[in-house]
Formats: sequence, C-alpha cells, structure tokens
Amino acid sequence: MNETLTRPRAAGSETLIRLTGPRWLVALPWVTALTVALLALWVGDPAPFIASGADTLPLLRGFAVLKAAIILAALLAVSWRVTWPASQRLIAGYLVAIAAMTAAAGLVWQLTWLGPVSMLFHGGLLLFLLTAWRDSARG
Repeated sequence: MNETLTRPRAAGSETLIRLTGPRWLVALPWVTALTVALLALWVGDPAPFIASGADTLPLLRGFAVLKAAIILAALLAVSWRVTWPASQRLIAGYLVAIAAMTAAAGLVWQLTWLGPVSMLFHGGLLLFLLTAWRDSARG
C-alpha cells in the first residue's frame, strides 16, 4: 500500500515523499497514548490526596499539563517519523516511550503514586530520546 505525494520545496521544484506502510501506522501512537491515558485515569484515585487539603494540588496538576505538552510534541514527531521507512524495533521503542510518558502524566493528574510516576515519565522521556538518537544514527 504505497502512495506518493508531492510537496513544493522551493520556487517551482518538487520533492517526492514516499508514504510506506499502512495508514493505521500513523494513528498507532495516538491510539496508544489515548488508551494508556484512559487506563491511568481509571486506575488513579485523587480523592485521598484532595481530602488531605494539600497546597500542592495546583502545582501537581500544572506538572501534568506540562507533561502532556511534552507528550504532544513527541506524538507529533513520531506521527511524522512513521511516514518514512523505519524498523519495527524503532517504532516499538517510540510506542513504549509514549506509553510510559502518557501513563505517568495521567497518574500525576490523578495524584497517584507520585514517586514512581516521576521515574516512569523520565524513563519514558529518556527512552524516547535514545530511540530518536539511534534513529538518526541510521539515517
């Protein structure tokens, strides 16, 4: 299922871009992130933390929004990357990294398991960066 698209490059010239693989591959990171986010929101229970009257509630929710912005940037980058040929190993690395970061952001929003969640998010971010570094070394 190969398609060819053209994108204008500079004054009148065109560059061919090959979209290889099925279209669902572009949606796969988004579906993964949505599924993991819903699971994280379902698992976490913010009631005990909110009932304790902690003053850090707005700060932690702000951290969750900031993590979501980082995840959005990673999702956009991976969605662009999968339009080009890539090994299954690289795509799996990207998906695991996005899943870890999304789970962490959802659990921070739910104010649950804050210690392990920090390691989960930063581990996912490190995996994403290492995967991108290995990806660029192949090109």
